[in-house]
Amino acid sequence: MSALLASDVRQFLLTTINDEMNIPVDGANITDESPIGVGGLDLESIRLIELIARLQREYEIEIPDADIELLIPMTFSELVDYVLQRRAAA
Repeated sequence: MSALLASDVRQFLLTTINDEMNIPVDGANITDESPIGVGGLDLESIRLIELIARLQREYEIEIPDADIELLIPMTFSELVDYVLQRRAAA
């Protein structure tokens, strides 16, 4: 896989959440500081697990079950950074 950019991951997340997971989010209103949970993307645990599965497939990364709890309080930019770190380690 070629060099992965934060903008690529950001776009993948927004497209996946909006189009594939049918969760209406306005990308213009989602900032780097938007929480993944309440007040931002509003992903509850089952939706977060679905998103994690999609991220794992798309970027050929492994997200350990133990990390799921760590993802819940993250902001959008922290999730993007996490994906980039996992990809770099893969």
